[in-house]
Amino acid sequence: MVALHPHRTLAVALVVLLALGGLGLAGPASGQELSSADAMLDSGSTAWQGQQLYFDGSRVVSQTTGEYPSQLNESQREFSLRRLHDDNTVGRSVRTITVNRSGVAVVSTARLDGRYVLTYDERAVAVDDGEGSLRIGVSGGDLSACSWTVTDDTANVTGSFDRTTENGTVVLGQRSSTVVSGETDLPQGTEIVLRIHGEGARPFLLYLETDLGPDGRFNETVDLTGTRYGAPVSITLSLDGSELTRREGVVGGVTTETTTREPSTTTRPSTSRSPTTTTSPGFGVGGAVGGVVGLALVATAAAVRRTR
Repeated sequence: MVALHPHRTLAVALVVLLALGGLGLAGPASGQELSSADAMLDSGSTAWQGQQLYFDGSRVVSQTTGEYPSQLNESQREFSLRRLHDDNTVGRSVRTITVNRSGVAVVSTARLDGRYVLTYDERAVAVDDGEGSLRIGVSGGDLSACSWTVTDDTANVTGSFDRTTENGTVVLGQRSSTVVSGETDLPQGTEIVLRIHGEGARPFLLYLETDLGPDGRFNETVDLTGTRYGAPVSITLSLDGSELTRREGVVGGVTTETTTREPSTTTRPSTSRSPTTTTSPGFGVGGAVGGVVGLALVATAAAVRRTR
């Protein structure tokens, strides 16, 4: 397995907050809750069904009540998880989310499917990298900016590469230190697998496990100096064994920059998730790609918020 420069923000944040809990600064349930979070809740993002999403509602509670969550009883720390209709108006409550005395909760997406919005005191809550803030009242109109989606269907995922030729082929430089970067609308902390398959006379196969950073970004560095100039490659992105997107590429060449997003091809679950690396003779573990590739997919704070 090759796992290069993975984002560790979520894990570090959990350690910090668990330590705070030990100092009496976090609620008694925070340790148990935070340990189960694997991604951040984020308005506008698409969570994979079954994920556990980190949510910090402390600011929302304080703004509304004038008190810290630690000063309130359980019923005063309850948020409603509600469906969002096709016309972007709020629907019925499907679940109650109670934040702990630190204002934190982990939202399970099990058995959820569709668009949702959190509300508190009949006002919609927008969430940015796990941190909630109050928006308009639930009867105030369009709540789409506060919504987020849960899905288990790769057909809901589309994507495009930032750097391609005019016909859509991804061009990878023939260098020793190439950053393969991308962007998804999956929440921060989600673990994905980037697969790079080199074809032709010197075939190779790389599985790169990575945790998504802020704004669903990922970055991996690989080496393709051992590949033939002009060699064809196939690049895929997967989650829980389901292939989210696939693009064809080539090693070397000059690209024409484009930011036009094109729908990705999708498939149902393919290879099982057991990251591994296979290389051809003379092609080292670092051997893979040169140039910068940005992938955008339309498909927890982690316990710390993005550094701004």
